Amino acid sequence: MSLNFDFGVWDLALMLAVSAQATWLAYVHSPRMKAILYSLPVPFTLASLSLGQPIDVTHVMGLPLVFLYTNGVRWLHVNRRVPIVVSILAGALAHCGIGMVLARWVPVTETSFWAAMAVVVVVSIGLYATMPHRAEPGHRSPLPIPVKFSLILVIISGLIVIKHLLRGFMASFPMVGLVAAYEARNCLWTLGRQVPALMLGMCPMLGICHVAQQWWGLKVGLAAGWVVFLLVLAGLSRRLWTVEAVDGGDLEGGRAV
Repeated sequence: MSLNFDFGVWDLALMLAVSAQATWLAYVHSPRMKAILYSLPVPFTLASLSLGQPIDVTHVMGLPLVFLYTNGVRWLHVNRRVPIVVSILAGALAHCGIGMVLARWVPVTETSFWAAMAVVVVVSIGLYATMPHRAEPGHRSPLPIPVKFSLILVIISGLIVIKHLLRGFMASFPMVGLVAAYEARNCLWTLGRQVPALMLGMCPMLGICHVAQQWWGLKVGLAAGWVVFLLVLAGLSRRLWTVEAVDGGDLEGGRAV
């Protein structure tokens, strides 16, 4: 595997779409809305098409890395008082490093795919059920949109260059999370708590893609997977506006709203 400097149509689509999604997230104030936007697998979809490789075990094993990245950044910044930019950089480098090692050594088989899927589902259910709600303050980016958009383009371009080294871990890389963690630095718990819902939505999506791609190709598999993903995510994210609204959703000026 080598570095990629030949950007195709899907690479360009990935750069533009992720930049737009991350910029949108940056200018949303509500922590709950930031968490929802962070959950949408636009980067995964376009990165998978950019890679052009079948959905396999590396895509599944990338999901726990998203959780580790998001909550690792929170732990470094909130618990250890590490500056947010340094925390994000450490999380991104850890994700890439672990992904490259696993992509090289994990056997790509049917057994490994479904075994990894079962483990991720069980772990995700446990995390979803045990991470409590916390009301946190919102934040809206003060940077002009062109500046924010340009910075994101540079970051995604670098990721595309090393995509073949990461394989399926490139598709699960928290591209939007690089910006999301910075913009949600005051509500990182809310962001991290949404990741188990993302993982539970992605598991059936990956399963459908994995099966469907054998008969109808990756594009049809991804389209079918999106339908199931949105249904699962909608059900799991209702607590953000129902049960938690009773306890107070977001904080505004020190009070719950």
